[in-house]
Order: sequence, then C-alpha cells, then structure tokens
Amino acid sequence: MALGLMVSAQVQAQEKESAESREAKRSEMIAKSGERLAKSFSLDDSKKESFLTIYTEYQTEMFATNERSEAKEQQQKKADGEKKEELTNTVCIFKMNRS
Repeated sequence: MALGLMVSAQVQAQEKESAESREAKRSEMIAKSGERLAKSFSLDDSKKESFLTIYTEYQTEMFATNERSEAKEQQQKKADGEKKEELTNTVCIFKMNRS
C-alpha cells in the first residue's frame, strides 16, 4: 500500500512539473512569435510594447479556451463511452434472460 502511495505521489509531481514546463514553453513561444510579428510590422518601440501586451493576452486566453474545450470534449467522450458500455451490458443481460 505504501508503494502505491509513493508511486501516486510521484506521478502527480511529474504531471505538475510537466504542466509547468508546458506553460513555460508556451509563454516563450508566444513571446517569440509576438517579437517576430512586431518586427515584420516594423513597429516603433511604444507601438511594439502595446502590441506585445495585447498579443500576449490574446494568445494566452486562446490557449486557455482551447484547453477548456479539449477537457470538455474528453469528459463528453468518457461519458459517451460509459453510456455505450451500460447499453451493451443491458443488451447482453436481456439476451441472456431470453435464452
């Protein structure tokens, strides 16, 4: 039992680390992308800073929205799978009772 708790704690720590790593990489990607866009638009310093602020906020919200949407889809697929399994079990029981 103690081994199971240790493994569970380790998995949770890895998931947290992985999420933090993903977030750091995402922030870096957004910053680099924003810098490239600002350069391609030939923005002066004040406009560049304003653009980067808005662009970063927008991209961060878009990623968050997509993650919420994906999580909702996964929950729906899980619920659908459980409903199908329940229906399959019901059909099997019905067939067994008819025999």
